[in-house]
Amino acid sequence: MPLSARVKNAKQKVQVDTESTCQAHPLLKQGCALPRSTSFEISPQELFGIATLRTQSPETGNYTFGDCEKGWRYMLGTYIKYLDVQSNLISAKVVDEQLRDVSELIGIAYGIKALTIEFDVELNRITRFSPKTKKKRVDFEFTKDNNRYFHETKGTIHQGRVNTLRQEILKQKLSTKSLLTSAVPPAVGAGYTGSITTYPHVKKATTPSQVFLIDPPPEPTVALPVLPNEELISVLRYYQNFYAVTHRNVVGELSLSQWLFDVIGELKAGSRPPTQPPPALVSVGRQSEPGRENSPYKGTTFDTRTTRQAVKRFRSFEDATIELITPVYFVGVSDEVTSLIRNCLWTKLLAFRDISQSGAERDNGAVLPSGVLIHFLGAQTEGYEISQRTFFDTLKKRFG
Repeated sequence: MPLSARVKNAKQKVQVDTESTCQAHPLLKQGCALPRSTSFEISPQELFGIATLRTQSPETGNYTFGDCEKGWRYMLGTYIKYLDVQSNLISAKVVDEQLRDVSELIGIAYGIKALTIEFDVELNRITRFSPKTKKKRVDFEFTKDNNRYFHETKGTIHQGRVNTLRQEILKQKLSTKSLLTSAVPPAVGAGYTGSITTYPHVKKATTPSQVFLIDPPPEPTVALPVLPNEELISVLRYYQNFYAVTHRNVVGELSLSQWLFDVIGELKAGSRPPTQPPPALVSVGRQSEPGRENSPYKGTTFDTRTTRQAVKRFRSFEDATIELITPVYFVGVSDEVTSLIRNCLWTKLLAFRDISQSGAERDNGAVLPSGVLIHFLGAQTEGYEISQRTFFDTLKKRFG
């Protein structure tokens, strides 16, 4: 089956099993008694969009555009080289050390989507948990109703590893609790969950795509309230990760990414949220969505043909173009989100949900509820194709 038919409107159905250990979690949505099963569908575009949480910069530093572009290009290369996308099946096609990267992407995307379905949390609240230590810990955190929550994601092609991963998550959970209690000031989370995703390999396509949502029980604790602005901090960190690549982020200018980094630091120090932006703030998207006049999404494009993985896989730029079919990825943020941030309308930002998230009018496009668009595109203008072919040849000489 040609790749264009496989990718266009592709959807993977994923079963979600929410286990009884989650019963006491404060944010568990009402529904059937636990344990319970449900399911969701996810497109390749949505998979990539959620998995970009992997690229989020740590709290201790603000990534430049160059830093972010390298991280996003590496993730794109892993995505297009090692994932096989059929019309209704997404599977791994790698057996070496790169399988860990693929499993991480799948584990994040499926696990986080399952979390937002079964628990009362929005995607744009979820950020990387990055304390100033290399000690074992969970990967993600979010704030809701003045309480702090934590989540760990795992992915595997081996169904027999699920119980082992349960134990790993429990160890990370207990270690995270230890990090929080030893912090200054000390903190205690209100909930610690985990997700274990199994998914197929092309050589074992019968492995189910399934997420186990768990809450391995440690000793009982009482959560400590967090700072009033922790929820806003989580949301700003989420968007800062995208603005670093989607909007102008030039040294010497006050970019959206840099300003949000500064605002987050001030909020963590106890300041109130700003009521107006600095006059020098630059909030211009790097480009409009290609091929769509008056599109409300501004961002940037990434070309999967000019990643290291692509130049090692394909003999020529033309081969990559033929095989990949939709080689250019546009990543954009809604103008509505940008306007809310630029005008310091924080309450409205916290309540924002993109009502066009179905993306039904876009072939190979998906809009996340957070207002982020992931759109797979075909070949572009002649000038663009010439420049990318030259870039491919340069990379081929160096890495191919």
